Amino acid sequence: RVKPGIDRERYRSQDARIYAMQISELHRQIKNLREERDSTSEKLANTHHKLQQSLQQIQRLQPKSGQAKAAEADKSQDARELAGKLQKAREEVMSLRKENANLRERPTLEDFQKAQRIIFNLEQKLTEENQVKNTARRYLDTRELVRIDKMNHRLGLDIMNSVPKAQLVLYLQEICRVLEISSPDLV
Repeated sequence: RVKPGIDRERYRSQDARIYAMQISELHRQIKNLREERDSTSEKLANTHHKLQQSLQQIQRLQPKSGQAKAAEADKSQDARELAGKLQKAREEVMSLRKENANLRERPTLEDFQKAQRIIFNLEQKLTEENQVKNTARRYLDTRELVRIDKMNHRLGLDIMNSVPKAQLVLYLQEICRVLEISSPDLV
């Protein structure tokens, strides 16, 4: 037979490991997102530069006055080639803008830091709860722990695990006042 107290500790330990793995995965995803964002911004800048160069070349190739028709035919061919390149560059710019817009929808550094603070607070609460429970149970033998767990289950005291610590302190203080004792150890 498995002891109830041991199962709970094992599940809490497993939950902590799962939680740590999820934190690690979030860190990895955020790193990847940053790399994608940086890469996309660089591609957008390069494409914009190429587009500007293509526009300048087109402006240079366009006839400014009534110059010779033969030279114009050569320039016309070059202009068509540049126009094709320009169209491709515009398409790439549009694609990169869409990609950049998608990156903006992803979590920001501020969102990541907020998530880290929440994770840190939850880890602290978990550590505190484990320390309190381990300290209290350290001085009891296995039979006493089983008896306490059974009684807690029968009385429905497991719900106390979800009550905030501050509220439990208030309850304990009220019990001490009613019993007129100065130490909760005497309860």
